[in-house]
Amino acid sequence: RTGGPHACMRHCDGESEHELNAGLTEVQAKLTPIARRYKGVGVADLWSLAAVTAVEFLGGPLVPWRPGRQDFAAEQSAPDGRLPDPDGGATHLRRVFNRMGFS
Repeated sequence: RTGGPHACMRHCDGESEHELNAGLTEVQAKLTPIARRYKGVGVADLWSLAAVTAVEFLGGPLVPWRPGRQDFAAEQSAPDGRLPDPDGGATHLRRVFNRMGFS
């Protein structure tokens, strides 16, 4: 309920401005024309489908996927700082994921 894509990355003043999302501008550039072409597909669904496809393509597990995510407006973006810092170490990762209910 509080994680996952809500399509806020598509907004220039939304989650695309978060420091830890800096590498996603190339993905954003590739997905934007697809989202414009297929108006019936939600942008949040498109981003999540791209993510699970990338995981599988790179040799990871097949991730079950289903459509139905809601596209949010820029002002509904998640606050910065919710993603784990890749340089934060194991303790940091545990703290971030524990607060999301993972153990």
